[in-house]
Amino acid sequence: GEYWAQLTQRAGKDAGSIVVKLGLQAAVSSRTSLFAEGGYGFGLTRGADNELVTRLSGQIGLRIRLR
Repeated sequence: GEYWAQLTQRAGKDAGSIVVKLGLQAAVSSRTSLFAEGGYGFGLTRGADNELVTRLSGQIGLRIRLR
């Protein structure tokens, strides 16, 4: 998991969120790999009506090792 909080341009009070992510990574070569990650979490600050704010995240990409 990870703790995340936006550092700039925050809209009012926001204590960040906790997101659990899972992913897959596959080697393309000795220096390159492809990855896909998805996650689900919740905000640490409640919404306007005291509801729990949930968050979904997803990423796909290419990782390159430079050395």
